[in-house]
Amino acid sequence: MDTPEAAETSLGEQGQAPDTTSQSRPRSSSIDQSASCHEPSTVQVEGGHTNGIGRVRSSDESGIVMGVEDHRRNPRRSVRRSCTMDMVNTRIFPDGTNPLGHCIAVPADPSARGGGGPSARPLPRASAMTVKTQRESVDKTNAKVLRMAARIRRRRRSSCGGGCRASAGSIPSVGNENSGDWGCAPEDAMNEEESMSVGFTSVDIREYPVRCGDSPFCSSGPPLTISWESRESFSYPLDTYETSQSSGRARDKREMIIPPDERMRMLRDEGHSFQEVYRCAREAEVTREKVFQSMCQSQMADKLVEGMERSKRALGNVFRKKKKEEERRMIKKFLEESKKAEEVQSRALEESRVRDCPAA
Repeated sequence: MDTPEAAETSLGEQGQAPDTTSQSRPRSSSIDQSASCHEPSTVQVEGGHTNGIGRVRSSDESGIVMGVEDHRRNPRRSVRRSCTMDMVNTRIFPDGTNPLGHCIAVPADPSARGGGGPSARPLPRASAMTVKTQRESVDKTNAKVLRMAARIRRRRRSSCGGGCRASAGSIPSVGNENSGDWGCAPEDAMNEEESMSVGFTSVDIREYPVRCGDSPFCSSGPPLTISWESRESFSYPLDTYETSQSSGRARDKREMIIPPDERMRMLRDEGHSFQEVYRCAREAEVTREKVFQSMCQSQMADKLVEGMERSKRALGNVFRKKKKEEERRMIKKFLEESKKAEEVQSRALEESRVRDCPAA
């Protein structure tokens, strides 16, 4: 059994532990480490029950190991983190020798990197494409929150004229659009609210001249239509217009109908001649008659189709009736034969029972 003196002697002449970095330093794929990765510390174990050197983890290595365990428990991680760490390692370790795996910090010992380098310092994250995981894609609430945050950012940028940009740490809390420092002044927010509001001040009314129409859906007389170009326009304040409309009574359907004589008078007042008005009325009447004929023909065609369907059903019933009668005869014959077979079987059973019984 070795003594404490022997264990102390194994430390070497200079009292330093042998280099066990390559054998004892764990490799990690964790991405949440921002501190520097130092060399593991060594201590002397006192007592007579060991012949080696005890080794404890530093605080940085403990965090790395916890990151590895967390990665093993949660193998599904976002792709953007892996892309970010690959870009960081490529920039800091161009020769591909990264002794700590994906640790995002420069080791304190330059020899651990395979060459000289700066002192330990946290590395900035590199920008990468954001790819949703399966859980994020399925979660509709998270997607809704992300869309809302993007909408808020676009709105803030448009209200500031593209001059202000939100900082990295100024993302507002979920469900609160007003939280967070977006770099915009309150005046810009007020201007944004004013630009998104809509108001009405007046009502513009345009008067169009009346012309001869071509619609056949009128009882008699010439149909009316309006021209494409307006003749006069009037502007009224909105309050005055609403007051005048609320005081009056809305017209019903009967009052909206214009009689034929009134339509003819309106066309004559607009400057149309009697021949033009008569020709318009005659064309509308001819079109109306064609429409009625088409409707009658369609009704006759419907009746004809219905009659053909009825005759088809009648012929089908005749053939089906014969077939049904034949089926009834076959069923009746089968039932009679079955009844006869049962009677014969029951008679045979009675005879056998009488033969088996002894004479009294």
